[in-house]
Amino acid sequence: MEGGRLTVRLTVILALTLVSMLVIVGSLYNIQIVNGEKYLKQSVHKIQKKVTVPAFRGEILDRYGRPIVTNALKYNVAFETDVTRNADLGKFDLNGVICRLTGLMRETGKTWSDSLPITYAPYTMFENPTKIQQSRITRYLEQTEIPDADAGQIIQFMREKYRIDPKYNDQQVRDIAGVRYDLDLRQMFYDIPAYVFTEDVDIGTITVIKEQDYSGVAIVPVQVRKYNTTLAAHLLGRVGPILKETKEKYEALGYKMDAIVGIEGVEETLEKWLRGVSGERTLILNEEGRVTDVVETQETQPGGNCMLTIDLNLQETAERALDEHIHRLIREGNSSWGGFDARGGAVAVVDVRSGDTLALASYPTFNLATFSADYNVLSKDPLNPYYNRATMGVYAPGSTFKMCTGIAAIESGAMTVKTRVFDRHIYTYYAPGYTPKCLGYHGNTDVVNSLRVSCNYFFYEAGRLAGIDNLEKYGALLGLGQPTGIELAENKGILAGPVERKERGLGWYPGETLAAAIGQSDNAFSPLQLANYVATVANGGTRYKVNLLKSVKTYDYSGSIHETLPEVVDNVGMSEETHQAITSGMRLVAKAGTAANVFGSYPVEVAAKTGSAQVTKQKSDNGVFVAYAPYKNPEIAIAVVVERGGQGNRVAPIARDIFTAYFRQGGSVGQAVTEGRLLR
Repeated sequence: MEGGRLTVRLTVILALTLVSMLVIVGSLYNIQIVNGEKYLKQSVHKIQKKVTVPAFRGEILDRYGRPIVTNALKYNVAFETDVTRNADLGKFDLNGVICRLTGLMRETGKTWSDSLPITYAPYTMFENPTKIQQSRITRYLEQTEIPDADAGQIIQFMREKYRIDPKYNDQQVRDIAGVRYDLDLRQMFYDIPAYVFTEDVDIGTITVIKEQDYSGVAIVPVQVRKYNTTLAAHLLGRVGPILKETKEKYEALGYKMDAIVGIEGVEETLEKWLRGVSGERTLILNEEGRVTDVVETQETQPGGNCMLTIDLNLQETAERALDEHIHRLIREGNSSWGGFDARGGAVAVVDVRSGDTLALASYPTFNLATFSADYNVLSKDPLNPYYNRATMGVYAPGSTFKMCTGIAAIESGAMTVKTRVFDRHIYTYYAPGYTPKCLGYHGNTDVVNSLRVSCNYFFYEAGRLAGIDNLEKYGALLGLGQPTGIELAENKGILAGPVERKERGLGWYPGETLAAAIGQSDNAFSPLQLANYVATVANGGTRYKVNLLKSVKTYDYSGSIHETLPEVVDNVGMSEETHQAITSGMRLVAKAGTAANVFGSYPVEVAAKTGSAQVTKQKSDNGVFVAYAPYKNPEIAIAVVVERGGQGNRVAPIARDIFTAYFRQGGSVGQAVTEGRLLR
């Protein structure tokens, strides 16, 4: 009897054990075999975090290897948003971490990122929140039950939502609320992998955070651009997160939306050369967010180093000359000469033989190293220091257009180099409806002497005989109203004539050709276009694409990735006789004409043309000056425009300073400078 009971008990126990084992085996089978891949991914996700490792961006140098923009490392404090989610599960005290971290920042004098548009107690909404701040708080509140709450109600809501302990004072509550708000924004709307709490912390702060309990907080090394000069700010641009207006472009190129890209200048236009290929690193984390291991899964490939065509010494001279002479004009100007109300200006310097840009300056300028700190002030400056007048500003060329008119008249057969016109002061061909005047009485004059004295009467006749179609044709061949091709944003300007008018649905009247022939009417060109125009005249009619990129080197300078060769865009096809006549006239301008006061005894033979263009009757004319040198063997061409600078010869000293700097260092670009040559 007893034995039977024992047998039954053993059987039951055995059956239960067997069932338990079957359940366990089944569960293991389900976890490891049926759903093994799924659970593996889930478990890995909890302990692994893949992070992008940005590649070093290529450096930017001048044509001789002088460093302009290089790289440096700074250290940011960031919250790992994947880890801070664990705070809501009670795995660590995020509010306490925030409170201690904000306290540490106050002790060290550092500020931190906080976009919550609510003041410290007594809590009120910001009076003038930015558009971004307003947009974010609106979207945040839309996710709550208090979309129309006031500041106090929002803070109370956050106290409850984030379980902020009553032990914290009002200041600490506001600190915690601000950081939790920014963390939530990233999780709810913006998919930003890390909240950058503060930037560029020192080693002492790093040590404290590393050695003490700051769960969920990471020290993140970040590559930043180091500006080795304050020069060329308008050319260089800056780097930053992808902007809303460029989002689609970079998405199509396969960029991650948290990538750092070039913004404006060559940082943007040379992005394909400067950017590297980012790598990937896997971090092994514990539940408190501490890194326990690092696995490198893909190495970075640094970007290429871009050598510009700019000569940094010449750039410095151009920027200094603009600054000094604009202030001189303001000091010395009067109502007769003009210049007393001079404002901004620009200079472009181009190699006649290749189209290389040697200097490109715009005044006023700014400092890229302090761009963010200065923005609120400079963005409100009526002179707009951020505006690149050298490529984006367009100005009536005034009498500097007369070389184009002369070429068009002679090459079209309307005139010869020997044709003479008697200046009767008042041009009466379209009388009585239109009778423009010459500024003087120049007698019987040809194209050479008419350039020397800048005789409007001669060029009225030359323009009328050539016709507006030929002015348009040769103006375009000389690059006026055409993109230069430079690797920067540029304004292509306006070449006056029926073609451009037709694009605007307007007509052209014969008398308007007279104004166009002396550089007025609709004519408006950038200083860079004017420099390239003069370079084309100087070299006999070959128009080159304007270059700003000279070459691209590998990051270690061991090899060459790209070399920019001179590229011919067009050829005017003018005869040697025409070329000689036009350039002889320009030489006389500098030697014995309207620029003789500046270049009459200059040791290098300069060919030039002055110009002025009326802005309004109440303001000084814009001063325009173009030149090239040496006269018989041209190397560089310069264009100068000073807004309200007065007469062209009043801004000519700016070009003189640049010529002096160029020839003092030996002239002949590519051979002149040995100091600072790239030896790496």
